[in-house]
Amino acid sequence: MLSSLELRNCGELSGSAFEGVGCKLLQGLTLEFCGGLTNAGLEAAAAACPSLLQLNVRNVKNGPDLSAGIESFTAHGGLETITVEGCRITDVTLRSFAVRCPLLKKVLIMHEDVITDAGVAAFMTSLPGLTRVDLVFNSQLSSEGLLRRSTSGDHRLELQPLTSDSPIRMSVMFIDGGLP
Repeated sequence: MLSSLELRNCGELSGSAFEGVGCKLLQGLTLEFCGGLTNAGLEAAAAACPSLLQLNVRNVKNGPDLSAGIESFTAHGGLETITVEGCRITDVTLRSFAVRCPLLKKVLIMHEDVITDAGVAAFMTSLPGLTRVDLVFNSQLSSEGLLRRSTSGDHRLELQPLTSDSPIRMSVMFIDGGLP
């Protein structure tokens, strides 16, 4: 039984790419740097793979907006781990995950330049089961804004700044929930 599927540097990925693949019980899906990836392809993958626990989608540099396709994976609500990079997700996408995927524990968001401090703070507040959130090179986020909005007593917040000459003020944020 296929439990994990990884596709890297692939070309066109249409809905028919998932026909005939035993995805019903698939628990992990990785789609990295697939130049032809579309929202329709992601929506087909989400429909074909209702049992996913882990999702990793990394878009090609300057790739298309894949936020609608990413959001389609919230339909089944069972995701525990997500990684998105360069997919142009928004605060609305984050809200969909917060509302429809209550089991989320680990999140890595990279190069998503539309999400805001307020959107990330609302996302984290809505998911008490989160054990780790990494935010890397998201240009609209600021350490000051996240510190101001992320004041839950259940989490330890650690910010690791980039070099002082970097235009991005925060590299990674870790949230470890449930620690003494």
